[in-house]
Amino acid sequence: MIKNALHKLVLDHRARYVVANILITGLTFTRNLVFMRRLGMDDLGQVALAQTIIMFVSFLQIGFINGGYRIYASHVPEENEQVNNLIITFFIFLSIVLLGVAILGGGVAGRLGVKVITNVFGLAAGLATLTTTWMNNCLIADSKLGLSNAFNLTSAGISLLLVLFPKNISLEIALLSLFIQPCLVVVLVLISRKSARPTGILFSIKIAKKILSLGLIPFVAGIIALFNFQLERWSITTVMGPEVLGKFYLVIIYNTIFIMVPASLLNIYFPTAIREFEQGRLLEFHSTLKIHAKNLLWYMFLAIGITIFFMKISIRIFLPKFSGTTHLVYLALPGLIVVTLCDVGSLYYNSVKRLAPLLYYGVVSLGIYAMLLALVRLSHVFSLEAVVISRSIAGIAGGIILFLYYRSDNILQLESK
Repeated sequence: MIKNALHKLVLDHRARYVVANILITGLTFTRNLVFMRRLGMDDLGQVALAQTIIMFVSFLQIGFINGGYRIYASHVPEENEQVNNLIITFFIFLSIVLLGVAILGGGVAGRLGVKVITNVFGLAAGLATLTTTWMNNCLIADSKLGLSNAFNLTSAGISLLLVLFPKNISLEIALLSLFIQPCLVVVLVLISRKSARPTGILFSIKIAKKILSLGLIPFVAGIIALFNFQLERWSITTVMGPEVLGKFYLVIIYNTIFIMVPASLLNIYFPTAIREFEQGRLLEFHSTLKIHAKNLLWYMFLAIGITIFFMKISIRIFLPKFSGTTHLVYLALPGLIVVTLCDVGSLYYNSVKRLAPLLYYGVVSLGIYAMLLALVRLSHVFSLEAVVISRSIAGIAGGIILFLYYRSDNILQLESK
């Protein structure tokens, strides 16, 4: 039985994609492990700020990636070419904007404790990450999961090697490794995939409107989720300093690792769910939703078990200076579980083009989180523990809202059949 299961796993391209993403997560974690062992808390805080800037740049895509992916997954070749041209044109424009931000915004960043090199590499890596996200989405929609695996594994491996072998790494090397990973993926995709290369510069208000009509609300919902992390990290930095943000790095890395497999599962089932719904195959559509939910639950049982039984001893052995922060991960876990389960609702609502509940979910989460952070700040009890507990409460509250909408909509959908 085990042999048959392994054989099926090897043959299933979706399973290989998830396994590859686990390996990529392992490489990325190892790189962050090197950061945590070899960098001082101040430099580690700068790396966390660079990652925050990368996240901030993702705000600037304003829904083009979300909506473009929704259209691209429908598989209309002429439309896909136009969408790709428009999005690449947008990235070129965005690079000019970010250059201006790097030049004119250096003083503001400096007053917030961000070094010039952190600002420059963060902005450049942010643009490269946006481009990589779009190109990976295109590969997934084209069922080229093997290429996506190969490119991302290669880039993650090279990024790790850059910091693994030098006896001493500097902040500059750490930042370069953050930049080179997405940059290599872009280069590899452009070299190997003709369809990924733009055929021209395109400015089309009509196509842009269509993309944003499908992508703006999911983007805003995603931005709200990302803004939660921005709010969290800048609050810690301004109230407690960049060095304390370095101590919070374990929670940041755990969160990144935990959501990697759910993000992979969402990428896998998204194109299939879209096509099933648009073709009116509702039985298959609901079956896809159930399989997605089942796989999420299996993953979380495994991840939670590993966290409870192995994390504390692993941190004590490999990252002893972070031993005093493992309790923060346990405090973050309940909210992280609920947020991950919300991927089922995200898959459903994006497929059926009923996007408002995703926005309500994000607004509720952000509003409660901001209110709680303000409350602990004004009460003079601001601490890393208070931040993590506030995040969990906000995530759970938003998840309850989305679950109520999702349950109601699915009942109506099934009754209408």
